[in-house]
Amino acid sequence: MEWTGFWRRVDMWVKRMIAIAVIVTAIVWLVPKFKKIETETMMGLAVSSEETLRQQWGERTFYDSLDNAKELLLFNGSPVPYDKDTNTFYITQNVENGSFDGEFGVSDSKVDAYFLSDGYETTKSTGIYEGHVYRIWLCDDSCASICNVIFTGLPVISVDADGLPEVKDDENDNDDTYKTDDPEYIDGEIAVWSSEDEDLGGISDRGSRIECKRSASGETITCKLRSKDGSDNKKVSLLSMGKHDAWKLYKVPETDETSIRMMMAYRLWNECTNVDKLSVPCRFVELVLNDGYEGLYILRPRTDDDYFDLPDEDMVIKLEDTPAEDEIYGTYSPQNAAEYGLWLQATGAYVNLYEDVVVIDDGRDSLFLPGKAEYVFGSFPGRYAYLGYQFDQRIITAAEFKRQGEEADALDREIASLWIGARQSFLGD
Repeated sequence: MEWTGFWRRVDMWVKRMIAIAVIVTAIVWLVPKFKKIETETMMGLAVSSEETLRQQWGERTFYDSLDNAKELLLFNGSPVPYDKDTNTFYITQNVENGSFDGEFGVSDSKVDAYFLSDGYETTKSTGIYEGHVYRIWLCDDSCASICNVIFTGLPVISVDADGLPEVKDDENDNDDTYKTDDPEYIDGEIAVWSSEDEDLGGISDRGSRIECKRSASGETITCKLRSKDGSDNKKVSLLSMGKHDAWKLYKVPETDETSIRMMMAYRLWNECTNVDKLSVPCRFVELVLNDGYEGLYILRPRTDDDYFDLPDEDMVIKLEDTPAEDEIYGTYSPQNAAEYGLWLQATGAYVNLYEDVVVIDDGRDSLFLPGKAEYVFGSFPGRYAYLGYQFDQRIITAAEFKRQGEEADALDREIASLWIGARQSFLGD
């Protein structure tokens, strides 16, 4: 009987130990499933390795991207520019600030989000300059996915305009300059994200109405800002360039490997002109259009009658729209003509002598300033290729402005004088 009692006690203790082992095992296995991973944080999100996350959330179905990713991931409480094709979010940052600005969050409380560690969490400037792709892990009770994040030191503009025509590549016609169809305006929305804003959010008109159109070549987008009910034009200052109701987005030409020729041309014009109202404010931006990343653009106000605040009897015209060039060249400001001639010569912008010229016609002395400065500093693709050989040889003279005799000599002397002054000042610095 004594041995029987002994074995009963042993059996009881064995069963207890097995039960305890089962409970401990269950706890060890279940706790990670319900407990968020505690680790360092970045911009409001925990940071963890992909290996750790796959181990602890591995039973969930994994998707390459989520259909609602744009609405799900928030930055400072708002949706941000998103490229659906590459599943990438674009976030503007202040490159002079060593730490990352702003915080990420999710719109669904059932979803957890983590930054995947890759060594770039504390190297903000390096990540921006190298175009490093950061990754965020999103997961809930049933599925998981990874989205990409690229931080940029430039402002980011997001335009949503359903119905805006797509640009079609035509292998038989690489010269989009001949395409003259004037597209219609499409209703849409615009948001401008800049590190100059305290909350890094879109300028106050996120969600307001715009009318925009895209040129046939696809390289120019015009946006007219409207009140939310669409009844009136609305003047807004974008990126500290003054309040205007119409804006131009010029795509930086892909033929320009430096990506700075157009911007340099505009800044050079601002140095050449002595008339403040003729200067061209402009900024580099990155554009996301209809959930697709478009690349590097230049944003500037549209130079129209409202921009110059002209009276009703005056107007802004394009030179190629004028029926008789001689009428425009007939009356102009010699000083402005000399400054424009200097700019044409310095940039090699020969196309802007006959096309893409903005002319202010006030009935007295017409004033010139550059429109789209696309073919500059030796960048002459397509039908303008022949101009390339003239870049270092062609001299802009009064003859270009239909001048002869003493008047021509005076204008040539003025252009030469401006060249000397330019070399001693902004071109010599």
